[in-house]
Amino acid sequence: MKIELMQALLSILLSIVVYFISRFIKSVDSLNLTIDRINNKVDKIENRLIIIETEHKANCKYYQGSHEN
Repeated sequence: MKIELMQALLSILLSIVVYFISRFIKSVDSLNLTIDRINNKVDKIENRLIIIETEHKANCKYYQGSHEN
């Protein structure tokens, strides 16, 4: 009887542990998705800054050239 009770308690404990591990994994997956979204937005901002920098350099060269004439 003691063995059956201990097996039942161990089974319940194992179920609880598995439940919390699965919740933790879902939380990590959700966090990874959030990080991916942030990284995508940062990449878009970096690309836009590169475009702005390139346009600025082109404008500077254009205006420098027009002053020399």
